[in-house]
Amino acid sequence: MAVPTPPTAGEPIAEAWGDLVHDAVVAQDIQVGVGTIAGGASSGTLAVVFPRPFASAPKVFVSGTDANAGAQPMSCTSITTAGFNAYARHRADSPMSAMGFSWLAIGPRA
Repeated sequence: MAVPTPPTAGEPIAEAWGDLVHDAVVAQDIQVGVGTIAGGASSGTLAVVFPRPFASAPKVFVSGTDANAGAQPMSCTSITTAGFNAYARHRADSPMSAMGFSWLAIGPRA
């Protein structure tokens, strides 16, 4: 589908432009949540299940904070339509405490 020209200020919105914007936004699902990775090791994982499955694997963003060390690097692995694994790693010289994190997933609505 060719992308129609967007309307200029004060101009009526053409049906083709409105349909394109509506379909692109409405067809996406945005889900958020929180989790906690147990402490006691230099790294940890937690399997997260989405409240609603996506039509295909979404983009997932995670951000977490270790109570002892502040923000820590996190990543996602095994992202599927149903969920993902959250992974966090701490400094090797200090086991991490329980690490709370937030996640955001954006992908096609099932």
